[in-house]
Amino acid sequence: MNTIKYEPDLCTGCKNCYNACWLDVIRWDEEAERPIFAYPEDCVECNFCEISCSEHIIKVSPDFSKTWPETYVASTLNKEIPAPSETPANPHSHPAE
Repeated sequence: MNTIKYEPDLCTGCKNCYNACWLDVIRWDEEAERPIFAYPEDCVECNFCEISCSEHIIKVSPDFSKTWPETYVASTLNKEIPAPSETPANPHSHPAE
């Protein structure tokens, strides 16, 4: 699982990280006026929260040992790719007369 660390004592409560997270990994604690990294297992390492933090107090550490969801794997990787022909056609050549 990804690790998302931040320094709550340095957080200004600007909500930039909360607004940047398009996957709803980050929730907002209205009482504490601080983010809650509620679903780090859903994080896709886009780092938008880290980049958008004006105080630079968020660090996203990806877990490279996790498997990628099937939807992330390009369908062409699972298919046999045909070999190129030995003499590729040149679109700029003129036909032989």
